[in-house]
Amino acid sequence: MHTDTPIQMLSLAETCKLLCKSRSGLYKLMASDTSFPRPIKDGSARQARVVFVSSELALWQKSKLAARIVVASSKPEAPLQSEVGTELVILSVGER
Repeated sequence: MHTDTPIQMLSLAETCKLLCKSRSGLYKLMASDTSFPRPIKDGSARQARVVFVSSELALWQKSKLAARIVVASSKPEAPLQSEVGTELVILSVGER
């Protein structure tokens, strides 16, 4: 027996909430990041709502995390900074 699991679709508002982005921030992300999943238009009208496939968003997030881990592991370790001593200057008020 073969059972297909339904594909979970997220609205624009749900996607914004998931990614902690404003609507304009999501549009900027879509324009600047070519690897970001393309939305599916729910109709042919110009103002038809768009939905995102949640599994595609999850894969995109995982790829971003994996890229971050690779970049972090390829960087040489920064030398430890030595503590810089601070001087305390006491100003005395002259007698009057």
